[in-house]
Amino acid sequence: NPPTALADMQYEVVVFDGAGTWTSVYTSPVFDVVPANRTQPLDVLIDAGDLTGDGKGVLAYKTSICGASTCADTVHIFRGTDAGYVSLTPPDGITMTFADVAFKDVDRDGAKELVLTGGTQGSVGAGPQRSRTETWAWNGSLYALRDTKPAPATYLYHAIEDADVLFAAAQYAASETAYTAAVDDKKLQIWMPDKNERNELESYALFRAALSLLAAGGDRATALVYLDQAKAYPQTLHAQLAGSFEAGIAAKGAVGVGCAAVRDDLKANATEYATFWDFGYGNPKFDPDTVCPF
Repeated sequence: NPPTALADMQYEVVVFDGAGTWTSVYTSPVFDVVPANRTQPLDVLIDAGDLTGDGKGVLAYKTSICGASTCADTVHIFRGTDAGYVSLTPPDGITMTFADVAFKDVDRDGAKELVLTGGTQGSVGAGPQRSRTETWAWNGSLYALRDTKPAPATYLYHAIEDADVLFAAAQYAASETAYTAAVDDKKLQIWMPDKNERNELESYALFRAALSLLAAGGDRATALVYLDQAKAYPQTLHAQLAGSFEAGIAAKGAVGVGCAAVRDDLKANATEYATFWDFGYGNPKFDPDTVCPF
């Protein structure tokens, strides 16, 4: 095929039926090889055969597009029918960056699940990276996402993000434990030492541990200990935040009043908080409304 604006080389996937005379029964669209001078082999075929456990033939292959720093892998799954080959993927496709891809019968039900591990970015601007594993399962009509599991956190930011997820799900006892565990684990790495990151994140985690405990109806004295620990980090935004919250609950004895004081602090120092919580485009954007949502 002739060169395109993106590539000097292209390829397509062709399936031949060998019953009698070999004939072409499926031809994929034409895909660009990007970059054309790639050093890795063009490893396209993932699996083929009775992947869905119902005796019907399925073909799975992947295509990859690489930019300056990141490669995106897209999985294509097709079933052969009397009317031709039909796609078994959702309309928006199955794509992950830097993906390791395999079909495995994870739950031993006779059908193979599609398991992808990857999802990182190649650019420093993406921030601290953590891979994830997605499991896509056959539901009788197509492959649908069953679950997503992040890799164990190696950065303090991600450990606290995991605790934030538990808090958002109202699993307050679990989030309290996760926040304090993140503070205690000094092996967790930091990403931005010039921003006093460890002190800021630990102070935030202790504030959120106090908030988790109070949201669960727990002991106020223990919550105040967490807040005093959070306030002990010098020259940090989140020590100030914990102080605002503690002053609010001391005045009225209500978590909602404390959160109102927190919202005032966040609003008054919006630029400073947004700057600190910018961990790159590969991580969630800071949402001040979730910090103290009561």
